[in-house]
Amino acid sequence: MAPGRSSRQEVTCDVKITHFDGLMDEGRASGVLFLDLRKAFDTVHHGILVDKLHLLGFHDRSVEWFTSYLTHRKQVTKLNGVISEEAFISYGVPQGSILGPMLFSLYVNDLPEHILNGYISLYADDTAICVSDTDPVCLKEKLMHQLQIVKSWYQRNKLSLNLDKTKIMIFGTAGNLAKMTDVHVPNVERVDSFKYLGMKLDSLLNFSENVSYIKGKTLPKLKLLGRLSYSLDSTTLLTLYKTLIVPIFDFGDACYHRMTQADGEMLQRLQNMACRAILKVNSYAHISDMHDTLDIATLYQRRCQHICNTMHKFLNGNGPPECVEMFKYIHEVHHVPTRNATGHLLSIPQTRLRTSERDFAIVGPTVWNQVPMEIRMVHSHDKFKKLVKTVIFT
Repeated sequence: MAPGRSSRQEVTCDVKITHFDGLMDEGRASGVLFLDLRKAFDTVHHGILVDKLHLLGFHDRSVEWFTSYLTHRKQVTKLNGVISEEAFISYGVPQGSILGPMLFSLYVNDLPEHILNGYISLYADDTAICVSDTDPVCLKEKLMHQLQIVKSWYQRNKLSLNLDKTKIMIFGTAGNLAKMTDVHVPNVERVDSFKYLGMKLDSLLNFSENVSYIKGKTLPKLKLLGRLSYSLDSTTLLTLYKTLIVPIFDFGDACYHRMTQADGEMLQRLQNMACRAILKVNSYAHISDMHDTLDIATLYQRRCQHICNTMHKFLNGNGPPECVEMFKYIHEVHHVPTRNATGHLLSIPQTRLRTSERDFAIVGPTVWNQVPMEIRMVHSHDKFKKLVKTVIFT
């Protein structure tokens, strides 16, 4: 897991992308507004926040505690060595604490109630609103309508939308994107790629931009590993690899089933470079021998393991509701008893487009069904994570 990033954040990103994929399979293009707030955490109005805590059903004593935590804070300004008088702070939640993001999430918790004809993703102060249509004129109108709704809600809640950093992006197949060249929203820049929840998204959702981003981050570290191979032993080099490089490969890799075969091979070559540096061998060394010697899985195998770990959480009810409800067992879909139905295998949805075969709703069950039943039936997540490493995925 990458530093500062949570596994829930990765799952959240993949769920949103799965939503886009589903719309593409229906022949629609998706328009997404990536919203940016000016000083998001610093502009939370204490009075409005306290009112919302009451509306959310917090106990009076809890609300009093939060009120005490937020109020009677003071600040001063220092300019050219001169310090101003103290002034009370009536806005903002303290940053650098667990409570800061949680209080902000509670503050914006009712925003989705106002997005009636769109799909909204809230993750702390990262907000994205998705609308879809087959007609470019209608898609533009929907985007403008949703933007106006959000701006009005922000104004009522004393928040300020930063239009300079707010972006619009269109997702779809190559054919759909060709029809949407004229979809623009006044004062909002349209982009072809955007970094969202730590992942670089591109309009085709093939993750080519993100793969280039990973390559740019790992190559300097791989070169450093190569230089250090002259002075450090293989055990130390392996530790450095796992500390500095593996988190970059692993972060969000459950999404990488959407990338092209060429991009997948390129990432694998980067891992092979690391293996050669650790073992201090030349480019003629056999790849499978290197992985066996170091006892590390290929990136594809690790990706499948991580997909299974995520699936195990979902199937045991641990995850966002839209994820938990996404998957069905074959016996829940087909009531005729078959060998597959009695083997606790997941149903794989049918799709219209080949690109939708890369959707997590399809890749997840496909990979999960390769796991032996005795491992799939393990309830303990920690035990499952250990056992799934023994599975060879094809």
